Amino acid sequence: MQPLKNISKHTLLERRKGTTENKIH
Repeated sequence: MQPLKNISKHTLLERRKGTTENKIH
């Protein structure tokens, strides 16, 4: 499991691409 910091960074990047939902699901 990655730290929250990494997750937050990934979420922000994914949000821009709109793949957050894909990653979360």
